[in-house]
Amino acid sequence: MLFAALGFPFDGCSSDSRSKATNHCSIVFKNGEAKIKIGEKLFDPMAFRSFRPEPYNIRDFYNAGVRLMSIFHSGMPCTLGVPYCQYGEHWTGMGKYDFSKIDTQMKVFLENAPDAYFNIKLMLDTRPWYLEMTPDLVSSYRHFSSMAGNEKWRKDAARYLKDVVGYLEEKYGDRIFAYSLFAGSSTEWYTEWNYVAKSNIFVEADGSKKTVSSVDIDRFPVKETAYRKWLGDPSASLPPLEDLERTSQGVFRDLTQVQDKKGYDYWKFQNEIIGEAACHFAKVVKKITDNRKLTGLFYGYLTLLSGRRLLCNGHLGFEQVWNSPYFDMIYGPARYETRKLTDASGYLVPVDSVTLRNKLYFQEIDYRFAKGEKRILENGHDLGRTHPEEMPVEFSKSCIRREFINTLEKRTGMWWFDFFGYNYIDPVLIGEVKDSMVVREKIRDIEMVKISEIAIFTDVESEYYLDQDSDLDDKNIARQITEFSYLGAPHDSFTFSDLEKACDRKNYKLIFFLNIFRIPEDKLAYINQKLKCEGRTLVFYYAPGYKIGRAHV
Repeated sequence: MLFAALGFPFDGCSSDSRSKATNHCSIVFKNGEAKIKIGEKLFDPMAFRSFRPEPYNIRDFYNAGVRLMSIFHSGMPCTLGVPYCQYGEHWTGMGKYDFSKIDTQMKVFLENAPDAYFNIKLMLDTRPWYLEMTPDLVSSYRHFSSMAGNEKWRKDAARYLKDVVGYLEEKYGDRIFAYSLFAGSSTEWYTEWNYVAKSNIFVEADGSKKTVSSVDIDRFPVKETAYRKWLGDPSASLPPLEDLERTSQGVFRDLTQVQDKKGYDYWKFQNEIIGEAACHFAKVVKKITDNRKLTGLFYGYLTLLSGRRLLCNGHLGFEQVWNSPYFDMIYGPARYETRKLTDASGYLVPVDSVTLRNKLYFQEIDYRFAKGEKRILENGHDLGRTHPEEMPVEFSKSCIRREFINTLEKRTGMWWFDFFGYNYIDPVLIGEVKDSMVVREKIRDIEMVKISEIAIFTDVESEYYLDQDSDLDDKNIARQITEFSYLGAPHDSFTFSDLEKACDRKNYKLIFFLNIFRIPEDKLAYINQKLKCEGRTLVFYYAPGYKIGRAHV
């Protein structure tokens, strides 16, 4: 691969390429905590990430003791309109790559973090040249649910993975411990533009014209093709908007009604096709690396999204991803609405269901501190989170410490996200990073035993029955999870599908069921026979078990 090392474009790589590295990477549990094992070395899951990795911040985090770092290779524009990566785009055509873009960034990391190991983040989305070449397809970054089931794009993106991962493994494989799969809006597997605003011009009787705006779903032929295949009905069509929004029983769908069933089927497709695509690509990575490297992604924001976003954005397909043997790590930002000094930390997912599967959850600390936020504002962007005058150094230090303690209590990993740079340039803040690494090292050999006596369950399947304009999921899930962060007592958060496994492993004294509108017969029997005893208190929110025609829980 001398031509690539010298910076010349590269026309493909054998799909049979295999890692020459000897390191086998895995998630192992020691003293009750997840660790990352690279070869024979164990690492606490503490890492660094930035959209603008430069010598100064790579070196600062390395000198603070951080040995796990993320490298994002993509020249695609982010939602702010600027490239995710300042090193340029390496995927230049079908089977064509300019690996000098990758090599340049890798060199910066290798020179400034000589003993670090890397999580390589790769973006699968359609590039502009790809859409010009395939005019019948659409942008996966904006319309991910429309593209997720498309066989041509899956095949072409899989080839990209084989070529690029093959190159990276051959040249840098001994320093890479993981590959992260990014796709969809914000690289978080979102499908953003499901509801599309439309303007229609009507001519009045007097000849005047008026414009009336309405909305509809994406109706691309490529989406309808995937929908037919998913449904197993070659004659099916994407349902009209009135069917998608119909709920015959108040805010609930009645699946005995044809229109309601069409809405249920569509929304399930909208979410599950995304989770299915993620598993498809993770399997490709596992094959090309001979199962030696970890895989991860951002996905599963059940306890954050609400209303139309929860059904539309596609994150309800996460259980198949979390259950997949092809994924090892799940990522998510720190909870957005709890970032003031007086707030408490929180997760965007039912996080204990991740660790229940012996997978590692990484909490992303993506706070924008004073100098980092100022840098973004000076470049004409406003992320709408916090502003410099609200973030004195002591405030920022306290937030870093609070999030770190939260990950210790939850036994999750964390990474400091320096966003577009300068967030941790203050010596006080990078000093807090160093202190966190020291604390992790000091407690490494202490057995961590969870003492939670409170469990919280949220359900995926119940959401498909709910009117997307209802505020029930906001009131029952998102707001409740925020309030639980102030509880003052440790508590565990699971998906309802894990009810038996979670409760068989631990004798919880207080159990909350937030949105359990649909209760299968086997779970109802388990609740009645196993949980309604031994002095437990069970708390059910609105309409528990409504979708089995009874609510005698």
